[in-house]
Amino acid sequence: MKSDSVCRAVRCALPKSETGPARIARLGAVDIDKLADDALLRNEQVASILNVPLSTFHLLRKRPDFVHPVHIGCRTRWRWVTLKAWMRGQEQGGEA
Repeated sequence: MKSDSVCRAVRCALPKSETGPARIARLGAVDIDKLADDALLRNEQVASILNVPLSTFHLLRKRPDFVHPVHIGCRTRWRWVTLKAWMRGQEQGGEA
């Protein structure tokens, strides 16, 4: 078991967590005009495209009518073509 001084030193050495908007600004920057249909997007990129906070995106992705992710190992990615189809379905008032 680590002593308290070691735990404090480790805690101080770790970088502070980014806030949601700062993380999305850094990781979510994407030019949707240049995306190929089979492009795989990270959570922050999808939240940026949908113009919602990351916490809202995590609530949205739990809905049964939302796009199903692609799992690559332990990573979750979102295919641009299916996200685009879902957004068009939402614009029309139906489900994609």
